[in-house]
This record gives sequence, structure tokens and C-alpha cells, in this order.
Amino acid sequence: MYLPVDQLAHSLYAPGTPVHRRIVREFGAGITGKRGIVDRGKLGARAFASRRAMEKLERVVHPALGAAARAALARMRKRWPVTVVEAGPILFRLGLDKACAVVVLVTCPRAVQVSRLARSRGIPRAEAARRVAAVAVHLSAAVRSVTERKPGWTVVVDTTAGTGAVRAVAKRVMEALSCA
Repeated sequence: MYLPVDQLAHSLYAPGTPVHRRIVREFGAGITGKRGIVDRGKLGARAFASRRAMEKLERVVHPALGAAARAALARMRKRWPVTVVEAGPILFRLGLDKACAVVVLVTCPRAVQVSRLARSRGIPRAEAARRVAAVAVHLSAAVRSVTERKPGWTVVVDTTAGTGAVRAVAKRVMEALSCA
């Protein structure tokens, strides 16, 4: 089964939830759009504006997200033999990596990350570069920690190798987990 942690986080932002109320209180009503829905673009612009703002958002979202992700993972494990957790850098920030048998880290050069983020979110390259840099600090320390704790436990896939190469690595990982 598949657990997309990013989508789980978005569900916590729904109007009327405790996380939604705290986000609006901390970042202002200007981050909401129609029907009170959090505009992730506006929230991202404010949160990535400074380290302090990012830490504030993390204090609001991470405890609820960690609890929700751990509960969802526990439910899934009871039903399916293999669960794939897609979480990006937040996997490490929430400590979910400790619940994983294998971590597949998908990477690419920073310039490619910036370009992809700017294109997918429709934001200026300078904004994308700031966001990538903010996440990179947390991710590099977390990856070092994981690889030191459990050598051979992390598989690194560089997506600049092309779709065919990435698919080949994914197939080998799935076969190793006996779920291909």
C-alpha cells in the first residue's frame, strides 16, 4: 500500500481542523483563499521567507502530521505486507525513517531541483532556490545520520540518469522487497 505523507499533510490543512486554525492564527487570514482553504503558494511564500517562519510552520504541522502518519502506517501494515511511504525530506524530520525497512532516496543535482520546483509550482527561480536550500540543510544531515546508523539501508537513485535507469533501479528495489 502507498502512504503519500504530503497528501496527508494537506488534509490537516482543511478548514475547521486544529492545524488549519493554528496556521491561520500564526500566518494570518491572508494565506487562505476561497472558502477558507489554505493557499499553499501563499503559505509557502511566507514560511520559506525566513528560517524562523519555517520553524513556526513546522511547530504547527509536524506534531499532528507525525501522529497521523504513524497511525496510517500502523493501519496499513496490518492489512498489507509492503507499505511504501512517500515523504521526501519530511520522512526524516518526523522520524518515520525509523519505521522503514528500506529508504529509497531519490536525488538530482540542486540546479535540476530548482528548475523542477520553479516549473511545477510556477514560482520564480530565486524563490525555488531558497526553498531547495532550506530543505537541503535538513535532508543532508538526516541522510548522513541514516547511512551511519544503518549502512546499506538507504538506496540512492539519481533521477538525472534518465527514466529508463530510474525504472531499472526501482524494479531492483521492488524485487529485493519481494513485491514486484
